[in-house]
Amino acid sequence: MSMRAFVRLVLRNLPSSVLYELFYQSARALGIRSYQVGGTAGRYFGPLYDQSVIKAYLQTGAWSPSILGLFENFFGTQGGTMYDVGANIGLISVPIARNPRVRVVAFEPDPHNCGLLRANVIVNDVPVEVVNAAVADKPGTAHFTRSDYNSGDHRLSTDGPDVVAVVTLDDYPPEAGLFAVKIDTQGAEPLIFRGGEHVLAKAGLIVTEFWPWGMRRMGLEPDFVLAFAERYFDHGHVLRHDEAIGEPLTVAEIIVRLRDVVAAGGETDAVDLVLMRGATAAGA
Repeated sequence: MSMRAFVRLVLRNLPSSVLYELFYQSARALGIRSYQVGGTAGRYFGPLYDQSVIKAYLQTGAWSPSILGLFENFFGTQGGTMYDVGANIGLISVPIARNPRVRVVAFEPDPHNCGLLRANVIVNDVPVEVVNAAVADKPGTAHFTRSDYNSGDHRLSTDGPDVVAVVTLDDYPPEAGLFAVKIDTQGAEPLIFRGGEHVLAKAGLIVTEFWPWGMRRMGLEPDFVLAFAERYFDHGHVLRHDEAIGEPLTVAEIIVRLRDVVAAGGETDAVDLVLMRGATAAGA
């Protein structure tokens, strides 16, 4: 038996956790910064150091199927516009862009994530417009902090060592037609809603992370997000990570649940807030 055949035989019998650690440490030793993974949403390059997004896709072959299904059902076969704010490497943007009638704009401030996002757009051969900037309440620049182990936890901060460009959603009015937005920015959501209220008010579907601990880490509070939901939407969902979509809640019921999340206030107390309204929210 050759050495290569012997190694393959040994690897086939290793637990997946051990196999991943061998891969991770070997790749680090070889100076590899990124790797490609295939799954139900396509093939994606992700950063080697990331122990969250690309690792989860490697281990499960899927990424947020319930959330992805919301956007796919919303647009159906119709045209429209989808904004992905905090797009990371494109695991939501790219699949939605496979609908040729949907214009997808992806906002990602981190240069490394943004480079991988652009590569994934090319690899999957889809038309995603990439904006290498954070989204907040005022255009310009802002301090930025990068996580050493979670590419999804890079974030705006008051004293981060890096500086990134910042835009507001109100500077990106959508085209006519169905309009949906995904927001996942590790606590910057109040700034995004404040600086993009006029644009976001036009959306028939918004899916946003609601993480009060992350907001407070940035010196922000969730009040504006709650007020926005009450002002513009009439129903939706409050979902834990990868939870299946059930019957919709009224916006009053949503606010009660969100206030419970605010009261809990811990680092792991986070949900996906889904805001919908009228027939448009059902993809009609």
